Amino acid sequence: MLVVDDDQVNMLRFFLEEGGCKAKSAGSAIDLLKAEPGEFNLVVTDNLMADMDGGELCRYVKGDYLDIKVIITTGGTVPDAGDDSILKPFTRQYFLPPLDKVHNFR
Repeated sequence: MLVVDDDQVNMLRFFLEEGGCKAKSAGSAIDLLKAEPGEFNLVVTDNLMADMDGGELCRYVKGDYLDIKVIITTGGTVPDAGDDSILKPFTRQYFLPPLDKVHNFR
C-alpha cells in the first residue's frame, strides 16, 4: 500500500502496519508508482496537498494502474473520485472499515 499525505503520513502508516500490511510513503506518489510498478494495490491519499490534490492523483492512478484502489482522506468536501473516502479527523476505528470495504484489509 502507498500512503500519500503531507500531514498524517506516520499515523496512517502506523494504522496499516499495525494491521499487518506493508506500507510505503512518498513525497511524490507518481514517481514511486513509476519506479515500482506492480508493487502497490492500494493508495491512501490526502485530498489537499501542495503539489497535487487527491482527485488528480486518483485520476492518474485510475488512468495508468487500473488494478490499484484509491481511498481519499479529507477534512472537507468528499471528492467525486476514488473507491472510497475517510473523513478527518479519524481514529483507527474509523480508518479501517473503508479499507475492509475496498481491499478486504482484515
